[in-house]
Amino acid sequence: EEDLEEAIKNFNKAIEIDPQSSKSYYFRAKAKDVLGDIDGFEEDIDKAIELDPKNYALHLSRGINNTFKGNKDKALKNYETAIALNPNNPKSYWAKGTTLSYMAKEKEAIANFNKAISINSNYAEAYSSRAYSLSKLGDYENAISDYDRAIEIDTEDADSYNFRGLLKLENLNNPQQAKNDFLTAQKINPDIGNPYFNRAKEKFRSEKYQEAIDDSSKAIDMNQNDSDAYCLRGSAKEELEDLKGACEDWKKAAELGNEEAAKLVEENCA
Repeated sequence: EEDLEEAIKNFNKAIEIDPQSSKSYYFRAKAKDVLGDIDGFEEDIDKAIELDPKNYALHLSRGINNTFKGNKDKALKNYETAIALNPNNPKSYWAKGTTLSYMAKEKEAIANFNKAISINSNYAEAYSSRAYSLSKLGDYENAISDYDRAIEIDTEDADSYNFRGLLKLENLNNPQQAKNDFLTAQKINPDIGNPYFNRAKEKFRSEKYQEAIDDSSKAIDMNQNDSDAYCLRGSAKEELEDLKGACEDWKKAAELGNEEAAKLVEENCA
């Protein structure tokens, strides 16, 4: 963090010397993004775009920021601009596909993942993202094949092991192979957490709040002390205007030591 703050100071000096340097604004924006200064990131990335409007990477970064903030329509426009400026960059198609998936437009998402893979056949993230969209369409066998390919490319892809395990458990009736995938995911990343909770986060991000509640409940069934699952379930209930249920979950999460939940209780639960 100290290194990033020092970097921002250096970029400040660079901008003072050359206020027309889009690169200085861009790199300062990236540093601010890592530090969680979203407003600062947006201000700098917009300035960089103003100075260098034909730089596809700037529009791509802005799009990813808009996706993160839930501004999906704006994000899609950013990606379309990035693709028009550089139609051979696979990340732009992957990012567009991911946003379309969040909007439950799986067929359109898959078309973009296909394009990303056609440009880079070793793009692990595109395979894993396409697998997730295929699974939402009920095409479990091809989803498994895509997770297999993602893991073949990136053997440390804990998320793909996790989601492949869920498919094996719920749709292919193979609990032993599912368990092996979950254990591998946890070995790669001990902090990866419960597979149902991970899927609940994806459902919440896609604004499928009832499905997020269902998966959070499954996560809680596996671990009664999963404060993050209680907190997320509470937030999903709030989105469905069940404030009483939300407060019950947030209070439970707060009792388990979840600081975010404690803040939500203070702000929303009299």
